[in-house]
Amino acid sequence: MIVNRFADLTDSSNENTSILGQSTTYIPDEVSGAEKIVHSLNELQTNQNYTLNDIVSKLIQVKIEVEGDLSLIYKFPSIKDYNEDKYKIFLNDRLICFKYFKDNDVVHAISDLISTIEPLEITPLIENCINNEKHDQTYIATLFLLCMIVKLRPDLITPKTFNIENEKFLESMPLITWIISCSLQSDKIAHLDPLVSHQIIDIFLNNSILSKDSKYDDVAICAAHLIAQSYYKQNVYRITSSHFAQLTEISLRQTTPRDCYVANVLLTTMRSLSVSDKKLLAAQLLEVFPDTHLSVIDIFKYEATRKTSATFVDGWVEAHATHREASMKYLCAVAGQVPERIICKFPKKDLRNGSNIVRLALVNVELKNTSTRVCTICFFLLIIYWFYKKHQ
Repeated sequence: MIVNRFADLTDSSNENTSILGQSTTYIPDEVSGAEKIVHSLNELQTNQNYTLNDIVSKLIQVKIEVEGDLSLIYKFPSIKDYNEDKYKIFLNDRLICFKYFKDNDVVHAISDLISTIEPLEITPLIENCINNEKHDQTYIATLFLLCMIVKLRPDLITPKTFNIENEKFLESMPLITWIISCSLQSDKIAHLDPLVSHQIIDIFLNNSILSKDSKYDDVAICAAHLIAQSYYKQNVYRITSSHFAQLTEISLRQTTPRDCYVANVLLTTMRSLSVSDKKLLAAQLLEVFPDTHLSVIDIFKYEATRKTSATFVDGWVEAHATHREASMKYLCAVAGQVPERIICKFPKKDLRNGSNIVRLALVNVELKNTSTRVCTICFFLLIIYWFYKKHQ
């Protein structure tokens, strides 16, 4: 059971007393900001019962310095002004917020303190930021710690971490996407299992961020960029069949300017992706696209004619039983463009009720099989006759 480590956080005017009423060691003013942070955090390591709340308290005392423009965290550029190149610059600029992010001593001190925390333990920290409208020192210290945590522990980026109340989820998306952006700065994301890209896709899909709802327009564009960025940063281009089918549907929508922007970002990345569970791909595509779509027909045709098509075809045959109507539509669409032997792997009863090309493929294969059997029988009869004549 995860215990909420957070109490209400408020600023304290006494620099030598933590917000929990704990006395702290005096630190001379001439000591640098980074040294103050390290000194304060090292104090915690002598106490085995420290909490994330205590870390925030220490950071409040040393007053984390703001380096960039914090306002970039709170909102997205308007979709009306969208430009892909400028948007990438925006994503980079919003990460320039605080000093000491790259100070090795600060990184080491925080790394030691957060090495064992669980995903659900940082959820209250995120909620504190969402509920803090004053953007005071508590807010700044919490933001700083959140960013440091996910940069050092990108494995904490999971759907469970961002389990925010539904009514607050949309307004919290600027902060959540900023936290995700911070995690993508980590050099550890290439070694995670599950991949951080899979986790990020789940976060956005589970909360309908990429749905057709226009209220998600600004968020959806940011989500698409972060998905693409996650693959580029981790340099591992694998995707599950479920995610592939859903992102394909999103990228083919293209009915509004938002849809077109999102599609353009996603399609560039999806061309490089490899489906990790190919046997389930047909079932997922049939589920998402029960009616034929030209681009999806091309996927079926491409996968069924590759040298490594056996896994996909076997999965398609298995999925046929539960998605018979949709499966027959795609089977009829690709008939004549894929080998007849693949067509005939499906139930003969369904093939006989299919299109003319499907029925013709079945007849051709049956005739070939019959011809092969007749030739085999004739061959054996010829051998028998030869032996008979020889020993007569």
